Amino acid sequence: MRRLVAAVAGAAAVASGCAIRLDEPAATSGPTADLPVAEGCFPARDNAAIESIEGGLRSVQTPDGSILWLADTLLLAGGEQRSSAALLSSAPGALDDCLADATPTADPLLPAEGSPWQPDRQALDLVFTSGGATLFVAYYEPDPDAFLGWGLTGHGVAQATAGSAVTFESLPLPLWTADRFGYGSAAVVDGDQVFVFGCRPGDFLSADCSVARAPEDAAGDGAAYEYTVGGAHWERDIDRAFPLLEAGSSVSARYFEALGRYLMAYATPLGSEIVLRSGLSPAGPWSGPHPVALCELPEPDAFCGRVDLHPTLRAEPGRVVVSYSVGSFGAGPGEDPAAYSVRLASVSVESLP
Repeated sequence: MRRLVAAVAGAAAVASGCAIRLDEPAATSGPTADLPVAEGCFPARDNAAIESIEGGLRSVQTPDGSILWLADTLLLAGGEQRSSAALLSSAPGALDDCLADATPTADPLLPAEGSPWQPDRQALDLVFTSGGATLFVAYYEPDPDAFLGWGLTGHGVAQATAGSAVTFESLPLPLWTADRFGYGSAAVVDGDQVFVFGCRPGDFLSADCSVARAPEDAAGDGAAYEYTVGGAHWERDIDRAFPLLEAGSSVSARYFEALGRYLMAYATPLGSEIVLRSGLSPAGPWSGPHPVALCELPEPDAFCGRVDLHPTLRAEPGRVVVSYSVGSFGAGPGEDPAAYSVRLASVSVESLP
């Protein structure tokens, strides 16, 4: 069952739809034959406290310089499962460290209100602003007709409790309903603005993504957001929100100081490639899609899950570190659940403009 966690985001974008995008659509052909496989380390194997990490693995540097890692799900060595879980490491490190010294926090990022195995809220991405820590959240509710029995109801925010960076209380209602772009998949602070990215199903096996922005000290105020409508214009009317580009059902966006630009990473729904774009700002202009590596997949029915960027980990010149999860509709982990756990790997950015 756990291997299907990574399939939820991919399956959400399988439904067909249509929209006008600001970029040229990505190629729909099969995997690029000469791409290298993104081999890397398995944090779950190198950290004695963790058996597997499922779903996504985001990272953000805290104001005190430590690194907070956000995991969709942690399966601890003793068999305990934590959803919307966090790990702390003391400082930025190298890929070879593979989170071996990262410590799982005692409590989940979001206090559980649903079943421990099927929570009703999922942590997405985190930013630190002058107002404190803001966590972007997806909301779910039981739905017998939905995939895995839980249906998406919307996206919103959670604010840190009592100044803590590792415990949050979400707002009672989502800021954005499920029929909108899934804002919060990625979030960054640029100057005095916070930018949030969100995607929704586009054409078959694709997703259209948009970006919204708000003053960095008002990230929890839905009325403060503006939405891109094309041509470097912004509107407060969410009904005018426009697709910025085609990507995956979720994206990661981070600034890389050594490159002097933003990168976006994703995998197309049910695909096998890690795709990067580069941008001059969170709102673009963004380059076209550049497949840079193949996910290391344990079986023919497996596919790339969520891909995340990690400027918090050092890489060789011309490369950046990503993590990616594995989803499958096939045989599953069997005796080796770590084979379906999140991987960390470095990929080349030399093909990017």
